[in-house]
Amino acid sequence: MFSAIVILWSGCLISFLSSSHQKFLKKPLKARVAWPLFAFSLLCCLWLTQQHYQSVASIMTVLANMMFMWIAIVFCHGHLKMRIIPFAFTGALTCMGIVQLGVENVV
Repeated sequence: MFSAIVILWSGCLISFLSSSHQKFLKKPLKARVAWPLFAFSLLCCLWLTQQHYQSVASIMTVLANMMFMWIAIVFCHGHLKMRIIPFAFTGALTCMGIVQLGVENVV
């Protein structure tokens, strides 16, 4: 489950890095590259979570995590002045902690 969350986090972060509003990179990533990588990471995360949970629970879990990750990226990017590497590691660790505390005990 942790690998699925890290894959989804990296996909969400890559899609954010293609935005013109991000300030991590001087030039945003190309959308033609970033969005297919996000879609691939989403499908990989769905496949990995379906190994543990039923299909509907897996889809809802991935959807909830993805929405949390995008909101967290936008809020933290606006309020915390971090570079990309510490931001990526902190976000991945936070998401893994949330999964350990919540998803394993709820679903």
